[in-house]
Amino acid sequence: MRIFTLTAAVLFAAFASAQDTAPKDADQAEKPKTQQQADKDTAPLTPEKVIAKLHKCNQKEIMAGKLALEKGSSDEIKQFGQKLIDDHKKADEKVQQAARDNNIPLPQPKEAGKVDAEKPEAGKDAKAKGAHDADLKHLQSLTGEEFDRGFAKHMLKDHEDTLAFLDRVKADNNVSALHGLVDSIRPGLEQHAMSARGLASKLGVEETAKTDEKKESKQASIKAERGL
Repeated sequence: MRIFTLTAAVLFAAFASAQDTAPKDADQAEKPKTQQQADKDTAPLTPEKVIAKLHKCNQKEIMAGKLALEKGSSDEIKQFGQKLIDDHKKADEKVQQAARDNNIPLPQPKEAGKVDAEKPEAGKDAKAKGAHDADLKHLQSLTGEEFDRGFAKHMLKDHEDTLAFLDRVKADNNVSALHGLVDSIRPGLEQHAMSARGLASKLGVEETAKTDEKKESKQASIKAERGL
């Protein structure tokens, strides 16, 4: 009888211990992607993070522009692609100058996936060096009018996201040394966003993009509620 009582007590203690640690295990479980992104978006900014992100954004848009020159089916898409190349090269020169002024190291052009906009084989360079980026990889798989619509949709989202990031930078006094850089590159990005919005509307994809965003947001909320 005494042995049975002792065994029961041990089992009860083990169960209680498991109950105490369960919430901790749940807290340590992997967060939904939306929550991970939210955490990332609200993480403290540093000059290094800002410079690295803006540099990467410029490289991405340069490569997207090259894809537009190669795969775009309309003159408007090709012209916008060339403007992306020209403007983002200039913007990146400002980013690199800001990096030098603040002693912030940047990856070498080859490591950063930098490409030469004047090369006639631009599209091939964009394919090879942009394959790591999901958006560019998706665009590479499209052709004709389907590419035009996908390109306009991606460019609208990319530039709106970058402008939102610039708002964060401008509001953060910890990176006040880069506020001047933000002011100098914002007008070009706003113009690109406006052009992309016009193309998207003309191609009938602007409302589709909004609908897709609402669907993704709803799905993310459902997953978050279910703890997926």
